[in-house]
Amino acid sequence: MIGILAVSHSRRLATGLAELLVGLAGGELVVGVAGGVETLGVDAAMVGAALAELEERGASEIAVFADLGSAVFSVESAIELAELEGRAVLVDAPFVEGAIAGSMTAVTGGSLADVAEAGEAAYLVRKR
Repeated sequence: MIGILAVSHSRRLATGLAELLVGLAGGELVVGVAGGVETLGVDAAMVGAALAELEERGASEIAVFADLGSAVFSVESAIELAELEGRAVLVDAPFVEGAIAGSMTAVTGGSLADVAEAGEAAYLVRKR
């Protein structure tokens, strides 16, 4: 099963996105969050803990969506430290739209590569 990890400087933002993803997926999605609790910010330890939690909940592969620059560095470091290269990927995608597209692909049986591709394709979706 593919898990989805939302990484944000704001835990509330990541949690809100996770709630949206689970609601859209009908509860069939394993989603985790990482982000600042009392202050804004995220680090590799937070991301690593969230990756481990998703694995404990049955995710064999994980697609990670991050909001801003330093969150990206935290994700890359956490994946390397946890030796999850190939099983966890940072998706280069818009945070919300990419996570939605990737999540819908995951729940319909897509591979991790399919999830990443769908997330990245969200850059092309225009609102007008």
